[in-house]
Amino acid sequence: MQRQQNQFANLENFLNSSPSNKSDLQLCETRIGAYGIYCLINTLSKYDSLQNLKLELGDDHFIDEYVSQLGQIVAKQTNLQNLSLKLYNNELGSQGVQALFSQFEDNISVSSLSISIGLNKIGDQGALFLGQRIQAFKNLQSLKICLPSNNIGGKSAIALCQALKNNANLSTLILYFGRNEIGDSGLQGIAQAIGKFNTLSTVKLKLGKNCIETEKDLYFGFTKYINLNILELDFSWNNLDDQFTHIIGSDLKNCQYIYSLTIRLTGNNITVLGVSDLISNLEVCPNIISLTLDLGPHHGQAKYGFVNNLKLKKRLLKLKNLVNLSFKIFE
Repeated sequence: MQRQQNQFANLENFLNSSPSNKSDLQLCETRIGAYGIYCLINTLSKYDSLQNLKLELGDDHFIDEYVSQLGQIVAKQTNLQNLSLKLYNNELGSQGVQALFSQFEDNISVSSLSISIGLNKIGDQGALFLGQRIQAFKNLQSLKICLPSNNIGGKSAIALCQALKNNANLSTLILYFGRNEIGDSGLQGIAQAIGKFNTLSTVKLKLGKNCIETEKDLYFGFTKYINLNILELDFSWNNLDDQFTHIIGSDLKNCQYIYSLTIRLTGNNITVLGVSDLISNLEVCPNIISLTLDLGPHHGQAKYGFVNNLKLKKRLLKLKNLVNLSFKIFE
């Protein structure tokens, strides 16, 4: 049977569509207002056999009643395989998160889940509840959680990550907690929580602007990820130093299967010695094909100089299997 697809660039086209026999639905819209949200929910309720659903709704004010109705509609899609919800800048608080996800019971059909609730106000309580409800998805292979700018602290972020432990088949994990209040202990707890997965092939961890300083006991444990191929780390605009690059590098040098690596450390206190130490460890990574290092601009006196920049880049270009290199380092 041919799959019926619907991709809508605006709400009007969606409202005028027929829901019969549609298995794929994608809608991206902003500023539709209270009446637009009401109409959206009313039309969406007519769909009952979706396999792939992507909703991107931003710059609005979702009252809890509408959020709850939206959650009910999504939860009743028993054939759903891929679910993506992006509700950014909608003034969602912790009660809104509970209203949206409280409808989800045990789900064995969804294998790919993406939840983006950036620029809202869910706070620690919202993050904790979200972690609890994600446990309802029993067969996840891919999970993306984006919660930037939500006043989330370290303890709730750790609890959210620990709640993922029952997803034994997870191969892709993307966590974006930028511009929150994770802190040093929060990063350490997150690293420990996700370090318990040995099935991951793709890991992307983004914790920019989270008041993080280097913890000497920090350990990521990437060597445990025997299937890890793609790794992206973004710790931009924190207060990290050379010890942090040593910790990362020491861990990465024993990773034999990573072929795509991205490290972003813009806006920290890393000196040329720290960068050199990191590169020394990367030089013994045998299979890196694509490498992105973004190390500037920076705080304070952590300046590298043109000559050092050139020397560092030449060392990277000597990596045995390297095909693609992006190396950014500024005065």
